[in-house]
Amino acid sequence: MFFHVKNNLFNFFKEVNVMYKIDPELCTACGSCKEECPEDAIVEGDDFYTITDKCVDCGSCVEVCPVDAISEG
Repeated sequence: MFFHVKNNLFNFFKEVNVMYKIDPELCTACGSCKEECPEDAIVEGDDFYTITDKCVDCGSCVEVCPVDAISEG
């Protein structure tokens, strides 16, 4: 019973998770977001960075992006 309730709560919060997105058209790959992320949820790609599912929606990356390439999404 406890596992079922716990699993349902996990799924509920997972669905509510906003998770930020990086716009590849705006990202200059400066790395500011990756350095600021406390969860190491941002990975470097060829030309831009990507936010992974390790994101906990803290918003730290949004505050440091110099080109406003990160938004809720």
